[in-house]
Amino acid sequence: MPYLIFQNHTGRETITVPDDGEFHFGRSNSNDITVIDDPLVSRKHCMIYLHPVEKKFILRDLNSSNGTQINGETLSGEEAFVSEGDIIRVGSAEFVFCIENPERYQSTTTSILKVGKFKEDASAVTGLAPQYHETLKMNRVDPPGQNNGPVISLVKLDSASSIPPGTDINGYKIIRTVSTSDKATVYLAFQESVKRTVILKIFSVRADPEAKGSFKELVQKVGRLNHSNIVHYFDCGTFDDYCYLVMAFMSEGNLEERMSRQAPFTEKESLTMIRKIAEALKYAMSEHCLIHLCLKPETILFGDSGEPVVANIGLAQWITRNYQHKRTYVFGNPIYMSPEQATDHKADWRSDLYSLGIMFYEMLTAKIPFTAPDEQSMIKKHISEQMIFPPNLSKGAVDIIRKMTAKDPEGRFNSWDSFIQAINTIDDSGQPHPELAKTVQKPHLKITATTKKFILKK
Repeated sequence: MPYLIFQNHTGRETITVPDDGEFHFGRSNSNDITVIDDPLVSRKHCMIYLHPVEKKFILRDLNSSNGTQINGETLSGEEAFVSEGDIIRVGSAEFVFCIENPERYQSTTTSILKVGKFKEDASAVTGLAPQYHETLKMNRVDPPGQNNGPVISLVKLDSASSIPPGTDINGYKIIRTVSTSDKATVYLAFQESVKRTVILKIFSVRADPEAKGSFKELVQKVGRLNHSNIVHYFDCGTFDDYCYLVMAFMSEGNLEERMSRQAPFTEKESLTMIRKIAEALKYAMSEHCLIHLCLKPETILFGDSGEPVVANIGLAQWITRNYQHKRTYVFGNPIYMSPEQATDHKADWRSDLYSLGIMFYEMLTAKIPFTAPDEQSMIKKHISEQMIFPPNLSKGAVDIIRKMTAKDPEGRFNSWDSFIQAINTIDDSGQPHPELAKTVQKPHLKITATTKKFILKK
C-alpha cells in the first residue's frame, strides 16, 4: 500500500494512496489533496495512478501553470514513474512517496492541506454541506445532541485552535473545527440558549486590554450592519484573553468552493453575484463607513437561500493592529490584493473594488489573471502587468474588469453607484455602458524601488 507523508505546523500526516484509481492534487476542493493558500498551485495540478500494465505508480502533471517537481525535476504536462523515497513537490507543499513503513520518512512542507474526497452522493443523503475538521475534509456532522461528550470549562487554552469538541465557550458548545489559520480558528458551535447552530470565530492572538476595548467597539459597529448580503453577527466576547465573534452559520460553503466545482460561470450569473456583493459593500461604506480590505472568494458565503453573503467587513484594521503590534503592515492574499495595499499607499473602498474585479475575472474564466513563483512576484504583476482576457468574454465584461482593476485607484470607478450602474446597463449583447467606452486609461501606480513587505494569508 503506497503512502504520502507531509508535515506542517500541526504535525506529521500520513496519507494512503489508493492503488485502484486516480489520486488528485490541486487548489480546488474537488481534489483528494487540496493545497490551500498557494498561488503556485493550479486548481487541477497533478495526479498519481497505478499503471495498469507496468504495475508501477505514475505521477502526471495536469498541465499546471508552474509544473510539478519530482526529486527536483519539473514535469509540465508530462509523466514520471514514482518509487520509494521520491520527493514530490506541488507548489510549496512537499511529499515523500513510499510503499511501506512510512514512519521511516519525514517531510518539511509548510503548506496547510485539506485531505480527502466526499463519498458519492453524500450531500444528497445527508442534506448537509461539506464540512472541515482541521486539515481533513469531513463528509457530515451529526447535529448536536446528547452524545457530544461532556461540557468542559477550560481555565486556560494552549491556543485558540486547541479547543476540543464539547467545550463550552460562554454558552456556545463546540461541535467541531471548521477551519484554522494564523489569524483565527473557526468552529461550528451550538448556542444552547436559543437552540441554534452558529459559527464561532476565535482570533488566534491573545488581546491586551486596549485591543479588547477596540474589538468591542468595532463589533458593536459591525453588528449594526443590516443587509441581506452581509453576514449577521450575533455576539462577541473574550475567552481566556482571546476575542471571538459569533455569526450565522452559512450551510452552503463559500465562493472559492463553488468556483472549484462550477466555474467558469455564465456572464449573467457572474454579473448578478458581483452586483449583490457590490451592493453589500456600498451599504457598509455609505451607511457605516466600513470597508473590507481583505476581500477574497473565501469571504463570500452562501446560506440556504443561495444568496452571496459577505463576511469580515470592517475587521481588517483591527486584525492588522492587534497582530502586528500597531505596525502599519498590510495583510491579505496576493492573488486579490490591490497594488496600493501591497505598496503601503493609502487603501480605501477602491481597493475592495480591485479585489472584486479579480474575483469577477476568476468567475468568468475559472483562472486567476496572474501566476507567479512567489508572493512578491505576484504583487509585482498586480502593480505593473496587464491582464490578458480570453476571446470568449464580451466587450462589456472586459471593459468593466479593466476599469475595476486599474493600477492607479484614480482610474477605477469613482463610486459604488457608478460601478453598479455600469453593471446594470450591460445589455444582452454584452455591449458596454457608454461611459466605459469613453474611459481614459490612467497611468500606472507609481511606486518606489523598494516594495514594502506584507503579511499574507489566504
